[in-house]
Amino acid sequence: MGEPDKNDIPEGRCAPADRRGRMDQADKILLSAIAIFFAAAFIALCFALKALLDAVGLVAAGVGLGAALIIAIPIAVLLLLLLLVFSGDGMLGEFHTAVPAFFALVAFFTLTIAVVF
Repeated sequence: MGEPDKNDIPEGRCAPADRRGRMDQADKILLSAIAIFFAAAFIALCFALKALLDAVGLVAAGVGLGAALIIAIPIAVLLLLLLLVFSGDGMLGEFHTAVPAFFALVAFFTLTIAVVF
């Protein structure tokens, strides 16, 4: 019940102790594809909802994308600052994930504000 022999590990794979915190390339590609799919589905759903509300006549002239963007940026900044403050030093090492999260939050809040208001 010791560590596996180097000859028992298939080519291209690591020993279990060496895989800590790593993700296979195929898993990264699949995760990226799933994220892109859900982002595209959300955006399509926002546009479909907006078209449906326009067709029914329930939408008056409201907040446009430009005004929604001006509102969404401070909301995203405050939310990320709140996350960074309460996560402590661990988030400093994850700064490379905080930047795309900022843009995702801005896009989410912009579309949500533009559709809802």
